[in-house]
Amino acid sequence: MLTHKYIKNALIFFISLLVVLLIYISFRDVNEKYDNILQGITHDLRETSSDIRTTLNNSEIHLKLISNVLESHHDYDATDHRELENIVYFSDSNQFYADVTLGEKGSSLSGTGNFDTLDEAILDEVYGAAFLTPFFETAKENLQSIQWIYYVSQNNFINIHPRVAPSEYMFTPTQLPMIFH
Repeated sequence: MLTHKYIKNALIFFISLLVVLLIYISFRDVNEKYDNILQGITHDLRETSSDIRTTLNNSEIHLKLISNVLESHHDYDATDHRELENIVYFSDSNQFYADVTLGEKGSSLSGTGNFDTLDEAILDEVYGAAFLTPFFETAKENLQSIQWIYYVSQNNFINIHPRVAPSEYMFTPTQLPMIFH
């Protein structure tokens, strides 16, 4: 009888040992898979972070370029560069829209008010913003991941590149505090 009890205990011990060993192996396998997933996520995050850093650096370079252009043209005479075409006034919404033809693809200008009655200082700013269109094109070519580049004015207008039809987008003053920082 002692032998039978001994065999039973030995069998229970070996089965228990086998179960513990299987649990340990399963745990180790799960832990290894978890580590691999974690390493993959970490790698992806590092790549994404690097891409974002590169995009931000490129954006900073282009913004400095545009800023330098604006600073060097602070005495820019807008009357010499009136490249707007198809200026349309929408009297029902008191908005204007114009195509900017500088550069290859151009841009769109839209704003509040009747273009023909805008103050001369605001017109100078409008034409100065239109002057930026070729720089917007260069920046967009180098920063292909961005959808639009725009100049927004506290004087209630926007120059947006690439061109957007007035049926798709028109600037309104209510957008100024919400989306343009």
